[in-house]
Amino acid sequence: MLAGLKSKSLAHPESIINSNIRIILIWLTCTLCSVISQVMGIPRQLTERQMKFAELLIYNEGRMSPAECALQAGYKTRPRQAASELRNPKISPLVVQYIGELRAEVQEKHGITFDRHLGELAKLRDEATAKGAWSAAINAEVARGKARWIICRSKDDHDR
Repeated sequence: MLAGLKSKSLAHPESIINSNIRIILIWLTCTLCSVISQVMGIPRQLTERQMKFAELLIYNEGRMSPAECALQAGYKTRPRQAASELRNPKISPLVVQYIGELRAEVQEKHGITFDRHLGELAKLRDEATAKGAWSAAINAEVARGKARWIICRSKDDHDR
């Protein structure tokens, strides 16, 4: 809670660097998607359904599956297939770009970074251990492991 109240001047230099790297990567992704769309003849504008899918996906992350987001966005037939195609940069680069922009906006707004998330979980684990709350400490450590696994898994998916 207090982490969100810090001023930018007190931010750790590594987090500023990570933020700058994230902005550069988003810019590169946007540029690449634009070039691909011009070369491949992909539409230069998102449809209402595509925008709704991306917004549902980001704003309901963890509460709705991608298939549920696709279904609610209006993709009635084969929503799992639609969700997969909408998240594939080779098929739907503009949607992937928009998802990236929304995700960066949410991270910026809430100050969410992977390192900060793991740090908070470690702090909770340590506090629970100090109080002898073993169940809470174990749960915090399990959550840290899951977060690491998700990041490693998503990096593997992008490398394919």
